Amino acid sequence: MTLDLLASRFPILLLVFARFSGLFASAPVFSSRYIPAQVKAMAVGFLSVFTMPFVGNAAVPDSLVGLAMYAVNELAVGLAIGYVAGAVLSAVQIAGQLIDTELGFGMVNVLDPQYGLPVPMFGNFYYLTALMLLIGWGGDRTIISALVRSYGDIPVGAAVRAPGPAFPATLISGVFLAALRISAPLLGALFMVTLALGAVARTVPQMNVFMVGLPVKIVVGLVILAATFPVFGVLVESLVDDMARGMATISGMLAR
Repeated sequence: MTLDLLASRFPILLLVFARFSGLFASAPVFSSRYIPAQVKAMAVGFLSVFTMPFVGNAAVPDSLVGLAMYAVNELAVGLAIGYVAGAVLSAVQIAGQLIDTELGFGMVNVLDPQYGLPVPMFGNFYYLTALMLLIGWGGDRTIISALVRSYGDIPVGAAVRAPGPAFPATLISGVFLAALRISAPLLGALFMVTLALGAVARTVPQMNVFMVGLPVKIVVGLVILAATFPVFGVLVESLVDDMARGMATISGMLAR
């Protein structure tokens, strides 16, 4: 690409930059607060320059106000795709929070390095593990590819429409179902431990079941976690596939 061509299509480049900026502001991995803003800006600029030749031409307004309105539209598309990717991956963190509550770790918070917020211990462990698996399986490239493919549904400067209420409801229900699927082995085992401790409490009333039950549930939980950890990788891999389908769906729904 020559400098003259780049200069002639500079408004298109700005709109592509806006869509990638929305993605980097909301998508997992890319939106981490520990990635310096300068690095994010350089990455967005690099991706925008190499994506611009494939997005086609568009009737870009000459006025600055019109161009700004187009940029806001592009930013919204990138934000929507990134939020869908993050919502699907948040099922892992919800699963960890369910396990934390059942184990009694709900009050033990650690710092989430991605967003700088306190989160439950198992929730953070599950989420960071899922992020590492996501990067290892090329999920970051899947997210960028989904945004590039979105230009097939939503060309540069095209108007978008808000998705109906059915898609957010389907997305949220799918997230919670995935969280239950991930946490089901541990929750089932811990439920059986709770039933056993209840039977012991009825049989031996003088025993302090709370003092005995808490370490028993922790040990059982850690054993089940170690035994089912390979299955967790398979479930996260299916979540990556769900994430790709969700981003493609929202891209198609935003197109007018």
